[in-house]
Order: sequence, then structure tokens, then C-alpha cells
Amino acid sequence: MFINNYKAVFELLGNNEKSNSFEEESNQKIKANMLANQPAKFEYLTEFKDEDESGLEELLRRINGVCSFAIQTAKAQTTMRDSETAKTITIKHLVYRAMDRTTGLQFDFKAEQNTWHIQKIAWLNHKKPNGYYAAKAAMTRFKRELLDGLGKDFAYGRSVASKYPVKRNRFGDWRNKPAKIKDKTGRRSRGLKRLDAFYLRTGLWIPHKMEDWYTQGIMLVMPSTRYEQMLREAGAIELEELKKFAHH
Repeated sequence: MFINNYKAVFELLGNNEKSNSFEEESNQKIKANMLANQPAKFEYLTEFKDEDESGLEELLRRINGVCSFAIQTAKAQTTMRDSETAKTITIKHLVYRAMDRTTGLQFDFKAEQNTWHIQKIAWLNHKKPNGYYAAKAAMTRFKRELLDGLGKDFAYGRSVASKYPVKRNRFGDWRNKPAKIKDKTGRRSRGLKRLDAFYLRTGLWIPHKMEDWYTQGIMLVMPSTRYEQMLREAGAIELEELKKFAHH
């Protein structure tokens, strides 16, 4: 609106060239600002390979005496815009896929400092999920071997996974439906989705609400045993309160 008003004024003064220049400059600034504020884009560059080129599986076996997971790797990248210069920044990643040999639950994740950033958790065959208890057992092994065993701080990721296939039930795609679970005091949840509830019931994940949690899902964090103890001693968070929906 403001650009058009300025354009009309310049045309009345006979400065069409200046008007076009001003409009173009303004458009470029708006475009640069929009590009700079675009969310980071994550994409895979290769398919997952059957063999573990990273050596993670062998490392887990050496440290833990066992490796409960079959490890695959793929290459990926994250593209983002610098908020000040609007220049494109590209970060290359090695993404791991750890499939629990017992249950078929798959964890896709990449390294970020001393943490694992979870990209996806899904069944090998989404049409034949093994259920809550099998998933909890696989997550427990993930924590023991890939967090505690490797000395990591925590794993984290968003709970929303609507773009991945899931076995449908009477709710259809049940993941984004309202959850009706009760906490340890008997109070029903408010605002939680069924997928959030699935994770929180395990007692292995703690929620961290972000500003966009309602549309993008709650940020879920799986602390290692060491890191959880550090948080308890520091009094940084009330873990029992955060784990109030855990199923025992």
C-alpha cells in the first residue's frame, strides 16, 4: 500500500524512473527479509545404506558389550538463511537409523554437540505396530546404549509426525487427536495430543513447551541417566512434575 502511494507521487512529479527504482529497492528488502525469516529446511541427500559406514554399531558393541540395534546411515543437509546478511548457510549431516532388533522400532537421528536430534521414530512396518510396551522397551534400550553408553546428555525431537504413515484406528490418524489421559492425581490432560501421550506415558521423555508447540508439537527430551541426575541435583526442573503422566 505504501509503495503504491509513493509510486503515484513520483509519477505525478514526472520521476517514473526514481519510482521504479524505489519500488524495486523496497521489494528487494521485503524479499530479503522474508527469505531470512524462513524456517530451516532439512532434506536427505541419499537413501539409507544397509551397512553402517560410521562404525557406530561396532562402537556400541565395544562399549556396551552388546548392540541391540542395526545401524544404517544416510547423508542429509540443513539449509537456512542468516538473519543479518540473508546469505544461505548449508550444514551437512550424517543421519543414523537405529532399528531395534527385537521390536522393529526405528530411530532416525543426527548428532548435535553432545546430544542426539531425533528426526523420526517409527515402526519398520507401520501396518504392524508392536504396541506401547514394545516401543517403551526399545526406547529404554536406546537410552541405555545410545545415551548412557556413549555419555550423551540427551536426545530430543518434536512429537508431530503427521507426514509419516501410521496404522489407522477408529480415530483415523490418531496422532493429532486430543488425548484423554490422566496424570498421577487423576486430572485429565489439557492440550495434549495422543502422540504426546504415547511418549509421556513411558516416563522416558519429558515435555518442553515451545511457543509453537500447538502447531509443531511439544518438544520432547529424553535425558540420559547422568544428565537427569544432574538436573535433579541442580533443582533445574521438577522432574516428578514433568513426568506426571508416566504410566507405572
